[in-house]
Amino acid sequence: MRYFLLCPLIVILCSSAKAQPPNLMSYQATIRDAKGQLVKEEEIALRLRVLRDKDDQEELYSERHVVETNKNGLVSLQIGAGEIISGAFASIEWESDEHYLETSVDLAKGRNYEVIGVVQFLSVPYALHARTVPRNGVIGSLQHYVGELYGGGIVYAVWNDGSGEEHGLIASLVDLDSAVAFGIEDANLPMNTSRTDGLGNTQLLVNAGAIEGSPARLCYDYSAGGHSDWYLPSEREGFSLVVVADVLNEVLSTTEQAQQFDIGAIRPPGPPSDPRSSPVQQPGRYWTSTTEWYPQSGAWLKIVVGLMMGSRTSFVSSLGGGSRVRAVRRY
Repeated sequence: MRYFLLCPLIVILCSSAKAQPPNLMSYQATIRDAKGQLVKEEEIALRLRVLRDKDDQEELYSERHVVETNKNGLVSLQIGAGEIISGAFASIEWESDEHYLETSVDLAKGRNYEVIGVVQFLSVPYALHARTVPRNGVIGSLQHYVGELYGGGIVYAVWNDGSGEEHGLIASLVDLDSAVAFGIEDANLPMNTSRTDGLGNTQLLVNAGAIEGSPARLCYDYSAGGHSDWYLPSEREGFSLVVVADVLNEVLSTTEQAQQFDIGAIRPPGPPSDPRSSPVQQPGRYWTSTTEWYPQSGAWLKIVVGLMMGSRTSFVSSLGGGSRVRAVRRY
């Protein structure tokens, strides 16, 4: 029977508040069969391979786990703690090239694996990148970690630059609005704003006349934890947030005066005759500060890129669409 991997989640594991560079990454995934049914309370074998470059698929490391899915079809394990097949997890140079995680399964718990998913490592391995980046001639270590309450919000990405200086992205503890239009006239909208520089984008939007209460102005005017340098994230900065939202919600759920990210809800299945009968994730939508031209019916429309938390994808929206706003800042 063919099995499928759904919604993989990879998160840095830190052993203390000091957050030394971690040796492990926490990995969770939901397993469904070919009919979309959860594989519940069944012991399976998983092979995890870290690949450099998705096309060439050069294997840097691989390991094997025998794990049991829980009553919700979820498997949980630690990458770096399995039975090593090849390579050394600690020696991976995360700062060079793109890296991917390939997951394979063998239901008989043997070694006849079937590949069920390949996902790209995004922001999380920047923390592991600290191992191999020199800082004043010494291998650097990270002072902060994903999920830490710091700098007026919650840390969601951490990395060292080429000189060993630590940087990170912090999200506000609350949404600044739950359903607001973009709040700037179509004629004044700056186009093709950066996919990576949300701070610069936000300044452009404010200068172009973003109205009070608009996403850009809400973030620009926001202050928390003694910091007033918040901004509306770019598409890439926002996507780094999307991939760890589930883990951040674990922290936010027990933090006073904090609000969890709206990752959406599962729409219950309809009757078998309904083509929409399978459960569907209805994701929460968040604005970014990235704008672009979008082709439609032979014309070009001005749109803003948004992020869907639950499905870890982006969407395009007209300026009048209503979405949530979460501010971010850098350190």
